[in-house]
Amino acid sequence: MLYKQLQFTTGWFGRLMFKFDSKIDIRFDDVIGYDAQKIKLRQAISKILNNQESKPKGIIIKGPEGTRKTFMAKVFIGEAQMPYMIISGGEVRSATDIKKIFSVARLKKSCIIFFDEFDAIDKNDNGEKNCAQFNFEMSKKDNIFVVATTRKENIERSVKRLGRFDIKIEMYFPDAKERKEIIEYWCQKMKYLLVKIVLWLPRNALEKVFWK
Repeated sequence: MLYKQLQFTTGWFGRLMFKFDSKIDIRFDDVIGYDAQKIKLRQAISKILNNQESKPKGIIIKGPEGTRKTFMAKVFIGEAQMPYMIISGGEVRSATDIKKIFSVARLKKSCIIFFDEFDAIDKNDNGEKNCAQFNFEMSKKDNIFVVATTRKENIERSVKRLGRFDIKIEMYFPDAKERKEIIEYWCQKMKYLLVKIVLWLPRNALEKVFWK
């Protein structure tokens, strides 16, 4: 069982690459705006962690390119603090790929599978079979949860059935006020990081840089 402990940050199934269990430090506090979206995701995490009957099986995050869909998905993973895998939808070429992804995830008692650009799985010649396999895996009663991002409005109808993606998150471009708040927040964060780096450097290194 090469992947039994899920201790690596990357793995391969032939040409299929995935990432898992690397540390994600971002949290909801790092997200400026999107208040309604954060409320829905917080509720989902609460249901999953408390193993409630109404816990969602899948969450779809959709919106135009550049609306921070991937960032929001990673925030969800970071906040949930659960084992996870990250897969690029474009890497999934066959139903066998999907079966293997879920098989690895099930080596853990619970796991989040994040499909980035999920709509790409039905763009190739095996799209219909890929969706059928995905539906089959999602129909199983287990603690595997899927978070997916997509730009596509019309995902395959069967994938949108209840029990597949129960929660839908709509992302949008921030307005002028939110953009200003985002810039101010990250400037402050970078300033704090710079201070930490300077304090970490040995004195002789600082002298060479500033007092040469």
